[in-house]
Amino acid sequence: MTNDFWTPQFHLFPPQGWMNDPNGLCQFKSVYHAFYQYTPEWPANELRFWGHAVSEDLLSWKTLPIAISPDAACDKDGAFSGSAWIEVHDAAGGDCGHGGGVADDNDAASREVMRLFYTGNVMDETRPEADGIDVGREAYQVMLTSEDGQSFSPKCVVLKSNEYPGTCTNHVRDPKVWKQDGALRMLLGARERDTAAGSAKSADERCDSGAVLIYDSSDCGESWTLHSVIRGANAQGQREAFGYMWECPFLVQLNGQEFLSVCPQGLREGTGTEPSAGTEPSAGTEPSAGTEPSAGASKGSCLNDSANLQESASSEPLDKWQNIWQSGYFPLPEGQKLINVETVSTDSFVLWDHGFDFYAPQTFVDDSGRTILIGWMGIIDPTYHSYPEGIEFCHNLTLPRELSLSGDGVILQHPVKELDAKRRECVEFVADAVVKINQLSADIEITDISGDGTLTLNDALVLSYSKGIFALKFIDENTAAGRTQRSIRLKELSDLRTIVDGSTVEIYLNDGRAVFSTRWFPASERLTLSSTFVAASSREYSLIA
Repeated sequence: MTNDFWTPQFHLFPPQGWMNDPNGLCQFKSVYHAFYQYTPEWPANELRFWGHAVSEDLLSWKTLPIAISPDAACDKDGAFSGSAWIEVHDAAGGDCGHGGGVADDNDAASREVMRLFYTGNVMDETRPEADGIDVGREAYQVMLTSEDGQSFSPKCVVLKSNEYPGTCTNHVRDPKVWKQDGALRMLLGARERDTAAGSAKSADERCDSGAVLIYDSSDCGESWTLHSVIRGANAQGQREAFGYMWECPFLVQLNGQEFLSVCPQGLREGTGTEPSAGTEPSAGTEPSAGTEPSAGASKGSCLNDSANLQESASSEPLDKWQNIWQSGYFPLPEGQKLINVETVSTDSFVLWDHGFDFYAPQTFVDDSGRTILIGWMGIIDPTYHSYPEGIEFCHNLTLPRELSLSGDGVILQHPVKELDAKRRECVEFVADAVVKINQLSADIEITDISGDGTLTLNDALVLSYSKGIFALKFIDENTAAGRTQRSIRLKELSDLRTIVDGSTVEIYLNDGRAVFSTRWFPASERLTLSSTFVAASSREYSLIA
């Protein structure tokens, strides 16, 4: 049995097998390219490749042949995450490269070259002392090039395992390359060693800490020099462990302000209403695959609400870290550049997404100057799953989201405007009305909300706002596939946009100040919705590819 109505129309998904992190996002010669972590033979084989798809509108994707296979000594155990940098040569032969950013398309003599950077994973578990942290693992940073976006050069190792700072374990990965102030730069996620651990401490007893390495290159990425190391610090400026590993780092630049995005592994779960929701790995339902499975204790702290989580009068406790792994960003002080900082404030960390299914996002700047974010609609080691009977693939990516900056410094996320062109019939509805749609694809907007209320989808998923708490809650176990509830505090709920696309649901609150992403697996191929919100406008648009 295949439930075709679970297949998204506008979200990128693999032709078969397992998908995780988006990689190498860019616009190359006017075409959007998305690479992604791909395990085509999952679950029989968990070896990581780079899948590849292209699009002209960010919504309709064409699958291309696998771009990178782990077939070399430097990546024999997996081609892990990375990025793309578009090198642009002008008529005189000079480089005016951009990291998926603005190129001079008016210069007919210009030539673009795509450079892909990724981490090659090499494991050796035959050594008795192998722990996968300090011993038995090597991480190589690898580059290859393309002039047509489909055929690629031989692999070139640009950083070897023995070239990282001595403070780092062998967990160094996920290169993000961009050009700034005339220099080519690279961010690498890292796990710094617990210097007090000693050989007596097991992996679960260590107190390693996450960090980001910055490298510079003067030869288009063929060789690199360490620029600096960025670590977490508390409000007093003292170094503070914020998870034991920072994965998938990248820099966001909006309106002259910079933000460092990372995925910290090992943040401690706080006390709250859903203490066990999504915090424990499942046994055998999905591989511990993400960018890399964990090895170490959960370290870090439960912090105050971020800019997206507004304080309310409610005293009900909520878990800050409701997923097993997190994705978020550190805002830098106004006017400060990442290359000049040594620490980021752990108190300032803001989650990108508060739902069940979101991890390892990446951004790029397209030819029109938009900063676009795409994340993996999945997560490592969840209690819930995304491969129920009746679906041919596991996981997909989020809708591309355009980023902007609010007046008070919060990053806003909105589905790219190209989605508006997919809207068809509009249905207006009022509170307590039931709306039935003959498909599982819709764009639902409720604006100028007054007070508390609910939006219910297929009598299975409830979005509610009550007493300063917004919650996403599944009330049908089969539809949830193990998911339960996610929630945040909000001072108010002014607007709610919900996009349903097959087995995906994305929810945007308060003009994109907060976002929830989740998979769901409803029994019906039709959508039924009802709302108790009193609002100035409530409408549903059918979405047609």
